[in-house]
Amino acid sequence: MYINGNKPSENMEYITKTEGIGGIIKYYYEDFDVSEVSYFNSNSNGKYLIAELEKKNWDLNHCIKIISNKLNISYKRIGFAGTKDKRAVTRQKISIYNINKEQLESISIKDIHLKYLGYSNKKIEIGDLIKNKFEINIRFLKYNKQKTKLLIEKITNEIISIGGVPNYYGIQRFGDKREITHLIGYYILKRDYR
Repeated sequence: MYINGNKPSENMEYITKTEGIGGIIKYYYEDFDVSEVSYFNSNSNGKYLIAELEKKNWDLNHCIKIISNKLNISYKRIGFAGTKDKRAVTRQKISIYNINKEQLESISIKDIHLKYLGYSNKKIEIGDLIKNKFEINIRFLKYNKQKTKLLIEKITNEIISIGGVPNYYGIQRFGDKREITHLIGYYILKRDYR
């Protein structure tokens, strides 16, 4: 499977032996849709305005800095529960300290939409979410729908039979330029910073 049109490395390893389904994910930004599922509630009062942030092809940190610039505030006043993929359409709650609904609604940024939800006495912080819900469209599959479905079932059963769960932690999490992030993490944990 290709990501953003990039072919995986020859060194890529898979836990299953079954042939893959092929295809390309993230061919279009809309092919990768992520919605944060949060337990964070808003009400009618509090110092933190709560909004839903929907963005398309935006790095979250860059997005937060642009929003803070538009509001003429420090980016540290904006809280969020977790980062989301850049090459995607994503939705998540954010908190912004000491602004009002009118200030939020005055913001206009291409491919960024902010929806007022209410207020809270608590800032949204890293981890203030239950999970992320993904909708992924895979284009240009190798086989027809029936054979693809059979392969997916076979791969899933193979993973489950060895005590695993279907997941993908390849290029999306570790990058496609230098596939050594996992090694860097290993040495950081050992406190070997060379």
